[in-house]
Amino acid sequence: MQAFSISLSRKARKGVAAIDTHTQQLIVEAIETLKNDPVPTKKYDVKKLLGSESDYRIRIGQYRVQYTVYREEKAILVFYINRRSDNTYK
Repeated sequence: MQAFSISLSRKARKGVAAIDTHTQQLIVEAIETLKNDPVPTKKYDVKKLLGSESDYRIRIGQYRVQYTVYREEKAILVFYINRRSDNTYK
C-alpha cells in the first residue's frame, strides 16, 4: 500500500508553532501515523466532521487536528491545529 503524502496549511503550521514542545511531539506523531492509516481509529480518537465526506479530526488531549483525506490522490491536508474551544468547529 502506497503511503499518503501529508501537507499542512499555513494556519495549521501557525497553530502547531504556538503549542508546548511535549504536545507538539504528540501531534507530530499522530500526523505521521496518517501516512499509513488516514483514519487511525484504533490508536486515536478520530471522528468524521459533519457535512463533509472526507474531513476528520483527531483529539489529542485538549487539542484538535482537523484534516482532509484525498484518497484518489493519496494526499492529506492538515488544515487546523488548535486547542479545543467553543469556536473550534466554526
